[in-house]
Amino acid sequence: MATRQRRGQRAKSEMNVVPYIDVMLVLLVIFMISAPIINQSVEVNLPASSNAQDIEPPSANADLPRPLVVTIDSAGKYFVDRADENSLPVTTNLLRQITQDALRDNTATPVYLRADEQVGYGAVMVVMDVLKSSGAQAVNLVTEQPDNQ
Repeated sequence: MATRQRRGQRAKSEMNVVPYIDVMLVLLVIFMISAPIINQSVEVNLPASSNAQDIEPPSANADLPRPLVVTIDSAGKYFVDRADENSLPVTTNLLRQITQDALRDNTATPVYLRADEQVGYGAVMVVMDVLKSSGAQAVNLVTEQPDNQ
């Protein structure tokens, strides 16, 4: 008679959600790791530099703004990395407007310029001029580590 339940005890009919919470936490970690990798969608060959550093992702501190990343591809087209839109080519006027909008709330927003190594100096200076005239305090040039390091 070991199969009989004790008097007054009933089987629990509630759902165990602990495994679902574990799965959601694993998915959250995977998303957090993969999001910065997917971020840069425009393919460019960056110039090599021994002092190259990665673009600083926004930290857990909510006070720090998301960086503004402008890219010039090998054809000389301009792209702006924003989370709310796909990477589509923009004109210099639209680039100026986007930069002014991004810097309106916080002028300390970090601005990064990624340019293909085949792009001429003049195209880089046009973008630098647009960024500076739009209110960027400093424009960081993005490079990559040389292959031999």
